[in-house]
Amino acid sequence: MSKVWLFGETSEFSQSILKELKNKSDDIQTFGRRNISYNDPIIEQINLSKFPPDKIIINVNLDWNKGEIKYSDRWEKPLTIISSISELLRYCYIETSKNITVVYITSSVTIQPLNDKDFINWRDYISIRHTQQAMWSAYDSKKLKVLAVSPANLDGNNRKRYAERLVEIAYNPPIDRKSIIDLSWYGGWKNNGYEKDEWRNLYEIDK
Repeated sequence: MSKVWLFGETSEFSQSILKELKNKSDDIQTFGRRNISYNDPIIEQINLSKFPPDKIIINVNLDWNKGEIKYSDRWEKPLTIISSISELLRYCYIETSKNITVVYITSSVTIQPLNDKDFINWRDYISIRHTQQAMWSAYDSKKLKVLAVSPANLDGNNRKRYAERLVEIAYNPPIDRKSIIDLSWYGGWKNNGYEKDEWRNLYEIDK
């Protein structure tokens, strides 16, 4: 049976993910601010050498409230979390020989066409998500499958369906490399598998 780690445990979406995971595994460990600090590398707080997981799902909040902190400080929280999670992925990438699937929650705003005005209005958020995707997806390899998932337009009507699809992706990852899926797009998981055109490359290189 798969060993699963879930980072982020208090949001309604994390609770929905946890409920779906329990249909797949009895060996689930959750991590949040009650038992870890993102101000320090995660590998200093968790014993990875003895029982590394088979699946890692990361649903942590990278947002900030612009009205509560000054501009220079608003980057500190998300970048600290990104760096801490990166240490975990670095360990899995270098120190373990185990095949691990990582699914992390992000935003598809980085691959959506935006006009100049919208880009300027969202530039800080877009920058944080680009940083997250670039750093975490860099560890994607043959043994460490790293996938980005965007639960766009998440609400009470689609929360359960999104959680089901995310868990299914974790247990049946596609072959795409450094890819992102937006769960609000049509297609997706069917009885015979996934729709390949729903996965997009994180980085398009125009040759």
